Amino acid sequence: MNAGELLDELRRNILRDNSSLVAGDDDRLWSDDTLMRYINEGYRRFAKRTLMIRDGSTPEFTQVPLQDGVTLYQLNPVVLTVRSLKYHEDVGDLPRMSHQRLDTSPRATEDTYWDVNTVSSMAPGRPQTWTTDEELRAGPDTSITLRVYPTPSATEAGNVLYLRVSRLPANSMSLDDTEALPEIPEDYHLDMLHWAAFRAYSNHDADGGDSTAATKHKEAFEACVLEATRDAHRRTFATMGFAVGRGPFGWSR
Repeated sequence: MNAGELLDELRRNILRDNSSLVAGDDDRLWSDDTLMRYINEGYRRFAKRTLMIRDGSTPEFTQVPLQDGVTLYQLNPVVLTVRSLKYHEDVGDLPRMSHQRLDTSPRATEDTYWDVNTVSSMAPGRPQTWTTDEELRAGPDTSITLRVYPTPSATEAGNVLYLRVSRLPANSMSLDDTEALPEIPEDYHLDMLHWAAFRAYSNHDADGGDSTAATKHKEAFEACVLEATRDAHRRTFATMGFAVGRGPFGWSR
């Protein structure tokens, strides 16, 4: 369903707010602008809760050019999580680590084991691993910080990190483009309208408010999110594998 059809479905079939005077002012309880705002909130919330929009090909969200001496990179704010990362022309993905593993792993010498200033370090060069738990910015810029290790050198500058991400919608739906389609699968288009209906019934005066209906739609939205999340996991499920003779994680040039 496109944006115009979603708006019509919400107003006419869910909210039943389709009466208007033959002449004079419109007597609708909610304006088109208001309902589209609620639809977009449900759209983003559905994508965020289900992590359903997976992207490995849109350059502005999934490609990060390296810079000489720079180890931290701010991802596009629509990126919710990084699922995998591949360096430049590598065939396989780089392993993901944590801040703790990178900054508290001591050298393997007993006399310096407890000295926090003797953590292992590598000279600048091609990335060997990465992490996204350095920080999460609040406020207008909620972008994820990607850290690569070791710090890239001049040789790596310009080479690209290729990401697979789960993200928010790239664009909000608008009354200016009622033909636009949501990025989530069509099977779930009506589901996100439950959140819009919840907002509509909750954010109105006594004449239009209905706490019972608001609760019903909020509960329906939560149930749809759970079902969609299960569907997504089912499509991407991979059985557990075992590798014999594989030792602990290590780096080597």
